[in-house]
Amino acid sequence: MQQYRYALQKLWEAIYVLVGDGPIRDRLGYAFILLATLQPEHDLPEHLRGTFCTLMADLTNRKINYSYRSPRINTRHPKSGNMAKTILELYTSLRGGISG
Repeated sequence: MQQYRYALQKLWEAIYVLVGDGPIRDRLGYAFILLATLQPEHDLPEHLRGTFCTLMADLTNRKINYSYRSPRINTRHPKSGNMAKTILELYTSLRGGISG
């Protein structure tokens, strides 16, 4: 797990942002910024890369960029909840489960 420490850190930071205050669109935008720093081929095990890349592609396609603020993800329930859940599942899987 030591080799995936950076990914664990970024996924944890994204989860922390997601459980904060504010519209889910904004929170997903902040999470996107954190996760965009990951390089799946180096930072994630092979079995999680597909899920991560699918999530990032979906976030990228829904991203609205602003010149004066962080991006916002154009989505709503239930899609927004599914995206947040995927981030939590990636983190949990990378840790080896809930008790890992």
